[in-house]
Amino acid sequence: MRNFAVLGVLGFVLSMAPAFAETMDATFGNTVTLTRPDGGVDRYYFEPDGTFVERSSDGQTYAGSWVRREGDVCLSVPGRDGENCTPVPADKKVGDAWTLESGGGSLAITIVAGRADAHS
Repeated sequence: MRNFAVLGVLGFVLSMAPAFAETMDATFGNTVTLTRPDGGVDRYYFEPDGTFVERSSDGQTYAGSWVRREGDVCLSVPGRDGENCTPVPADKKVGDAWTLESGGGSLAITIVAGRADAHS
C-alpha cells in the first residue's frame, strides 16, 4: 500500500493568500495528477468545499479534506493518522506542471483541464 506521505506531498501550499486562491481555483473542476518515481499516476479532484478525492494508480479511491493552515494546504483522510502539509509553488493554473522532491524521489505535478479518469 502506498505511503500516506505521497498524499501529503501533493498538498497545495502557497506563500500568499491571493496566489493560493488562484491556484486552488484552478484545481476546482479539474484534475491534479501526481506522477511518482515508479511511473504510477495518482489523480486528485479538489472541491471548493474543502473536500477531495484521490484515485491512486493501484485502483484505490480515498476521500478526505483539505484546509489552509499557515500558508499551507493540509490533506487529511479518515482512518489515517494526522494530516500532511507540503509547500507548492504559487500562481499555478490549468496546464501548469512542476516537480516536487520527496524522500522517495521526484514527483511530477500537473493541473489537467477537466476531470480526467474521474470514473475509471
